[in-house]
Amino acid sequence: MSKQKRIAIIHPKLKAGGGSEAVALWAIEALKAIYDITLITMEEPNFELLNECYGTQIRANQIRVVTIPIPFVFKDHFSALKKFRLVRYCQKHSREFDIMISAYNVLDMRTKGIQIIGDFSFDDNIRREMDYAPGGVKKILYMNSPLRHAYLRLGEILAGSSKKRWKQNPTIANSEWSRQLLLKYYNIHAATIYPPVQEFPFSKSWDKREDGFVFLGRVSPEKGIEHIIQILSEVRLEAEHIHLHIVGTMENNEYGKRIHKLWEDNKDWIFLNGPVYGENKMEIISDHKYGISGRKNEPFGIAVAEMVKAGNIVWVPNGGGQTEIVGSDSLIYSDAKDAVNKIREVLRNAALRETIRDLLTEQSARFSITRFQYEIKRYLEGQRLQTPS
Repeated sequence: MSKQKRIAIIHPKLKAGGGSEAVALWAIEALKAIYDITLITMEEPNFELLNECYGTQIRANQIRVVTIPIPFVFKDHFSALKKFRLVRYCQKHSREFDIMISAYNVLDMRTKGIQIIGDFSFDDNIRREMDYAPGGVKKILYMNSPLRHAYLRLGEILAGSSKKRWKQNPTIANSEWSRQLLLKYYNIHAATIYPPVQEFPFSKSWDKREDGFVFLGRVSPEKGIEHIIQILSEVRLEAEHIHLHIVGTMENNEYGKRIHKLWEDNKDWIFLNGPVYGENKMEIISDHKYGISGRKNEPFGIAVAEMVKAGNIVWVPNGGGQTEIVGSDSLIYSDAKDAVNKIREVLRNAALRETIRDLLTEQSARFSITRFQYEIKRYLEGQRLQTPS
C-alpha cells in the first residue's frame, strides 16, 4: 500500500452548534480512514461534545491536532486580528501537506488549497449589504470608515494574507446563493456542496407531535428572535394553542436580556430551553410540528436543515441559502405580515400541510451526510489528490 497522503483541515474554533463545524467534522470523518489528517485550530477541540452534537465518531488518536493559541489581547475582541498566528502557521507548514483545506472561509495558504465558504464575514462590503448590522457601540466599530479599513488592513498585514492568492484557491460554496455571491463579487467559479445534516434516529408521527414551533440557534441579534415572537404573537390571535421553544445559548448581554424580558412577558407560550445537544435536541425538535427562522440572508442554515430533516414544516425569511432548503413559496416570507399570512394558511389547510411535508421529505435528501461525504471525496479527487491504493 502506498503511503497515505497528508491533508490539513483548518478551522479557527470547533464549537458545538455551528454549520461550518459540521462541515469540518464530517470532512474529517469522511477522510480519516484513507488520508493522514491533521486538524489545525486555535482551541483544543472537545471531541466528546462535538461527536454528541454532530453525530460523528472522531477520536483524538485518529488524527493529529495542532492548536495555535489566540494571542491573549485578541481572545475576546478584534476578530479580524485573532487568526493571524493560525494563518502564519499554515503558510509556514504548507509544504508538509499534500493539500490544505480551510473548512471556514477564505485562507491564503501560499500553496494550492481548498477553501469552503461558511459565511461572508471575510468581506466587509458583502457583510454590510447582506448581513445583520449590529447596534450600539458595535455599530460605530463596524461602520464603513477609514478607521475600519485600517483595522482590516492590519489584520491582512499581520497574517501576511493576499486577496489575489486566496482568490486562486479552488472554492466550495455552501449553497447556490453563496456561489452566486462569490461569482458576482470575486468572479470565483465555486462548486456547491451542501453541508451535512444528521439523520434523525427517531421521529414521531405527525398526529403525535405538539402544535408548537422551534427556533434553533444561538440567541443573538442577527437571528431576529424578537421578530419571530412578534410573528407568532399575531398567529396566536387565530391559533392560540401554538407555542414556541427557543433552543440555543443565550448570553447575559443586552440582546439576551431583551429576549429574556419577552419570555417573562409570555411565559404561557414561550419556553427557553437553552443549549441542548444530541438526542435531547433531536427529541425537542421531533416532538413539534413546526420550525421558524428569523435570520435574513443566512448563507445556508444548518438549523433549518436539521428541522426539515426531523419532519418539521419550517418558515424562513426570503434571502439566503435557507430558501433552497425549504424550496416552497408557502414557507418563504418577505416580512412579518407575509409570515403571519403564510403560517395561518398552512395551519388552516390540512391538504396543503401534507403537500408541503412530502416536498420537504424530498428536499431533506439533498443534505444527507452520505451525499456530503461522497461529494467531498469526489471533489478532492478532482483536485488530483487521488485516494491511496
